[in-house]
Amino acid sequence: MRRFSIVLLVLIVSVMSLAKAKTIEIWWIASNEEIRVAKDLIETKFTPKTGIEVDIKIAAWEDHFEKALLALAAGDCPDIVMTGAEQLFDFAIRGAIVPDLNKRYPGEFEKVIADLPQGTWKTHSYNGAWYGLPEGVSPQLGYYRTDVLNEVGLAIPNTWDELRAILPKLAARKLSAGFDGYLAPKWFGVATFAWQRGGAMITDDRLASALDSPEAIQGFIEFTDFFTKHGIDPEIQGYNSFINGEMPILLHASWVYPSIRFGAPQLIDKFQLGLVPGTVGEDGKINHTAWVHDASWGIMKGSKHIDESWEFLKWWLSEEIQTGYLNGKMAAIANSVYLSANLKTLEKADIPENDRKIIREQAAAGTWPAFGVGSVIGTRHMTNAVMEVILQKEDPEKAIRKAAKLMTDEMKRKQREFERFVKLL
Repeated sequence: MRRFSIVLLVLIVSVMSLAKAKTIEIWWIASNEEIRVAKDLIETKFTPKTGIEVDIKIAAWEDHFEKALLALAAGDCPDIVMTGAEQLFDFAIRGAIVPDLNKRYPGEFEKVIADLPQGTWKTHSYNGAWYGLPEGVSPQLGYYRTDVLNEVGLAIPNTWDELRAILPKLAARKLSAGFDGYLAPKWFGVATFAWQRGGAMITDDRLASALDSPEAIQGFIEFTDFFTKHGIDPEIQGYNSFINGEMPILLHASWVYPSIRFGAPQLIDKFQLGLVPGTVGEDGKINHTAWVHDASWGIMKGSKHIDESWEFLKWWLSEEIQTGYLNGKMAAIANSVYLSANLKTLEKADIPENDRKIIREQAAAGTWPAFGVGSVIGTRHMTNAVMEVILQKEDPEKAIRKAAKLMTDEMKRKQREFERFVKLL
């Protein structure tokens, strides 16, 4: 009898251990309402199918990175973390993230990324190894007050040349255009103009700045000229001016879309979404590449449930589940839109057809930056260069060349500091 009791106890402990092994913890940056929608999908479609329980801890953008670093130091990290793409790379070079999802899960991995914008690929990989996946997209968009433009006889600009030609005509009528979101006078605005000309922030080997390339220099000059020569106000907050009609052209990120589409009913049929103006290439095609950024997922290297975590991400990013989350969120949260990184899901958003088409097209044309060791912290030199040109009247080429050197120096220092970790990527 005693022997039977011992065997029974061992079996009970084993079953409890197995049950515990199938619970993954996720640090998720979202609102309570968004988490409720996600939990409903998990509890009805994921856990019954896989047997894996999911424990969600709500995180906040403001302090999630610092808390995650403390958790790593204490050896008490979650299985999956949501964070910004820049922070995820920081985790990766610290050896804190599973660095080779594509090699661990060949075949499955390729199916997951097939529906993701190719512009997100290089952001979540390093030396051929993928360490993360995008959650959503937040593309830069063109918002155009067609009622005002039609009244003054102007068309929506498709290129930067067309925008430059429009600006004096707007100014003559005391109207303006605005750069906001990812085209504000900061480093990500510089990146957009460099990308459209075939340039980059860092070299292909990710070891140095590429801001001193001819393409990047020309892009920087073109970007800063809008503020110094063409009347774009570097300090303006464009949303209110767009609503009241004083700024009929607003280039802003997609996060203001719900406020304009749903929060300003007086503008129904008076505004139109469009692509970010582009650069005409040598082949005559217009390059509309622009920043498309959002949150990212990573599996922590210290997780005891890496395979279960992969099962979750594979499931969560599928077209079926992303569509379910899109519909659930829009039903539960008034005037909300979810822009999934799954391009097939983007096509199903319950918004006007032209808006859906433009958002998908801009997301597909957009890109996130490739990161190298030290490149993220080095971007402050790009922002400083913009400010030197706008506020101190510095020569643009001189400013960006100086920024390129400072950024490369920063990257070299960080490469030495993180050498032992980078070798493992």
